[in-house]
Amino acid sequence: MLSPCPQEPGDIRSIGEKQDGILRAVFEAAARQPGTPTMGGAAPTVLVHIHIDDLLAGRGAGWIDGINGPLSVKQVDELVCAGGYQPVLFGHQGQVVHLGTTNRFFTNSQRRALAARDGGCVIPGCTVPPHLTQAHHVIPWNKGGLTNIDNAVLICNAAHASIETSG
Repeated sequence: MLSPCPQEPGDIRSIGEKQDGILRAVFEAAARQPGTPTMGGAAPTVLVHIHIDDLLAGRGAGWIDGINGPLSVKQVDELVCAGGYQPVLFGHQGQVVHLGTTNRFFTNSQRRALAARDGGCVIPGCTVPPHLTQAHHVIPWNKGGLTNIDNAVLICNAAHASIETSG
């Protein structure tokens, strides 16, 4: 069976990484639904732990509480980019040196505008519909990119995972 996304054949992630991406996409889609329960009025947040030196150097691993396996720095970058995750950066002595903000993530209104504009994944030939995509910063947020619809596109999970290697 052919994948709806032409990016899939070049997707070099392991089976476990692909399964992680699928599960993450399901949770992200469920979290965006109006009837999803909240914690204190806000959507539940997943904390991603990584040492600041590892993140800056692009090496090492990140961790999510309750998940047994490590995350690669690339996976941490994908999670932070996709939104709904809050980075916790640790210093040399294990102290929290930065608790990232969640306010840079695209709002429901922005996602609706992107869905109307893009109609789904923007990768040519991809047929993944808007509700199964992720809002992606064209100019990365950590490089000064703004969280607005002029700096965003909708892309599917496979495209998001390979955006750095696919061009």
